[in-house]
Amino acid sequence: MIFQNYFNDKVVLVTGASRGIGKDIAIEFAELGAKVAINYNKSFDSAKEVYDHIKKINENVVLIKADVSRSAEVEEMISSVNRDFGDISILINNAGIAVWSSFLEITEEEFDRIISVDLKGAFLCSREAAKGMVKKKYGKIINISSTFGQMAQLNLTHYCVAKAGVVMLTKAMAYELGKYNINVNCIGPSTIVTDQNKEFTSREEVRKKEEAVHPLGRIGETKDIVNLTMFLASDYSSWITGQFIMVDGGLSCRTPQEPYPR
Repeated sequence: MIFQNYFNDKVVLVTGASRGIGKDIAIEFAELGAKVAINYNKSFDSAKEVYDHIKKINENVVLIKADVSRSAEVEEMISSVNRDFGDISILINNAGIAVWSSFLEITEEEFDRIISVDLKGAFLCSREAAKGMVKKKYGKIINISSTFGQMAQLNLTHYCVAKAGVVMLTKAMAYELGKYNINVNCIGPSTIVTDQNKEFTSREEVRKKEEAVHPLGRIGETKDIVNLTMFLASDYSSWITGQFIMVDGGLSCRTPQEPYPR
């Protein structure tokens, strides 16, 4: 598959693109010719660095501040992209937050915030972006969930619930929007090394533990998510929709117990 200049005529919005997975997805789209809108909420300095990096390789880039959990800000963000580039062809719902709290200590405010950003945010952005896609009878929506959208994790109940909701949101949207030639799919990353967690994941005890639980024997990298995103955003995947694809080094296929000795 050849993606060089593949997205030249495509308008792409990546939410939460100031760092990590979102950052590298935005950069890859820009390198492949797309018109890229970078969304951020609080991390202006990081987002500006991504913008400046992309500007050197592709003039068609804009930086937009918006809290994806607020409908008015989402509507203005989509309108802004439409004014600058035209209707969105590809939406990457990547914005998300996680807070580690034991189940008994999760506050109502904390629960609501996780659900609002991670789940409601994907809904609001998809609803607004899909309006233009419906008019064009073309669109790709890719939601970034997590392995924890399928597997429970200690001290992340609210996050697990939100990410599981993103999976079902994907399926429901795919069902309803399919008649408009809109593909909706979902990616479930496991542990991914990013700029933000590189120091933590490089610790020997952490690295060894992660390598041991992943059958492929390594921690994931952002390129593992980027590669699948490009495929799902392309027409090579034109008959794939409503799917939740785990990119997790095999983590989700293993038993939680240690193997019995042979």
